[in-house]
Amino acid sequence: ILSSLPTAPLQADSPTAAERPIQSRVHYLVGSASCAASNCHGGTSAPDSGPLYAAHRIWLKEDRHAQAYDVLFDVRSERMIAQLGAGWSAAHREQRCLACHSHASSAAEQHTATFQVADGVSCEACHGPALAWIRDHSRRDFWERLQPHEKEALGFRDMGDFTKRAEQCVQCHVGAADREVNHDMIAAGHPRLAFELAGYSAMYKKHWRLENDHRRAGGLPDSGQSDLDAELWITGQLVAAKQTVQLTQVRAERAAADKGQGKQPWPEFTEYSCFSCHHELRAEGGRQYGNFARKLGPPPPKTNFWDLDPPGSYAWQSWSLANAPEFEGINPNWRKELIRLRSQIRNPSPDPESIIKLCKQVNSLDTILRGDMGKLDAVSLLKLLDWATASEYRYERNWEAAAQTYLAMCSITAALFDLRGANLAEREPVRARLREIRTLLAFEEGFDSPSDLDSAKINKLGKAVRAVRQEFMPEKQPADSSGSN
Repeated sequence: ILSSLPTAPLQADSPTAAERPIQSRVHYLVGSASCAASNCHGGTSAPDSGPLYAAHRIWLKEDRHAQAYDVLFDVRSERMIAQLGAGWSAAHREQRCLACHSHASSAAEQHTATFQVADGVSCEACHGPALAWIRDHSRRDFWERLQPHEKEALGFRDMGDFTKRAEQCVQCHVGAADREVNHDMIAAGHPRLAFELAGYSAMYKKHWRLENDHRRAGGLPDSGQSDLDAELWITGQLVAAKQTVQLTQVRAERAAADKGQGKQPWPEFTEYSCFSCHHELRAEGGRQYGNFARKLGPPPPKTNFWDLDPPGSYAWQSWSLANAPEFEGINPNWRKELIRLRSQIRNPSPDPESIIKLCKQVNSLDTILRGDMGKLDAVSLLKLLDWATASEYRYERNWEAAAQTYLAMCSITAALFDLRGANLAEREPVRARLREIRTLLAFEEGFDSPSDLDSAKINKLGKAVRAVRQEFMPEKQPADSSGSN
């Protein structure tokens, strides 16, 4: 299905120092079976060994990535291909499907004869093509002496680094030039992409030592308490934002090269909130008022990134950029350029050449002012929580903004409780409110996408959010713009 290139057998000696720069120009995938030996990652975790030695077994039995290829044979996939029609092969042979459901084909990463497409999203999809490092990484005395750039030159990716972890996730869960979910695919039945690093991490079956993540997030060794959830949240928000802008640039470049021939859709509708077009025609619908509250009036002093979109405009990237944070460590110039980009692309038929320039300008800037972010202590976490929940305008807009607010609260409150050393009983009132919000935002039975929020849900959401704020910031009340209290 994908190209197989013959290589030296895995029993060959590791490349020498002189060979490594040559071999690193093209990295070769050897397949997950190469990690499955019982004395490698296919064993059963012994006491005190942690999950690392059973990583392959955990992935195979409990990680949904291992079934990513199998779903290409199910009824939904068959129906999608039938809907997409000419130019599409069966899903299990279609490169546009395999790019995320197995491994993207590229000149830089080639497949050996031992690589199996049927493995789905396997070890090397995250940790990197392993031929050049699979032997060396088990030699701790040698491997730990290598510098990060030396490991990267061999094709290895360090998933212990939160930013690099997020950068790998967003390739498929947000999209990239060689792998994306467009409007045609969604219309044919593909689920919408809605990535959020902290939430995904909470659900993910761990095949690594979680205490190492807590340690990286500033926790005491083996304490299990740190600001990990918030670190993952804000890292995911920023990495997803940059990847989103990069994907927008790719699409604009295709449209510019098309020169109006109509072969490339522009704008690509997945750039926008589904509710920009698919919404109920009712007097109180949020679409009729743009992003403003249903009780018309001036916006409150605190507004989020999207609060001021005018009526009738398209809400651009309303999931990935719903929480573009206002935070001491965030580069204000990056955020300023992001707002400039939004002001252009939210209009019908934006000029692709202008969008390309604006995207390049946004992604030429660091999201974080180096050295300014520091550790997320209780003070900075409270500022984030205040910002994420202060304006009830976001509940007026649509499900996506409310869901992102919920995910932010889950991560930030968990970190605050961890820093307090709170027990389960102390956490329960807030957790109960978060469960209530989750229920309000749950998809309707039989659907795998959200519906617009009605007034009753908006009112309940506002009350639940205010109760969470009351737990951590009793002296502050959010700006209520709904007039529904």
